[in-house]
Amino acid sequence: TIPAGLYATLIFKGGREESLKNYQILLEWINRNNYIKIGSLIKFYHLTTFHTNNHNNLISEFQIQIESL
Repeated sequence: TIPAGLYATLIFKGGREESLKNYQILLEWINRNNYIKIGSLIKFYHLTTFHTNNHNNLISEFQIQIESL
């Protein structure tokens, strides 16, 4: 179960090589908008290698629980 609260969310297309870049983008957004991270990264995979062989078409979602400064 995911705790109730406010989350910063980023959905992106691409393989694992895109993950770190997008995680950094999410953290930068959190800092730039005067929030702090209060939870761990949660990952959802919407389109996986089970659905496609093309890693460029994978769809992932990152969520981090946040609160205002």
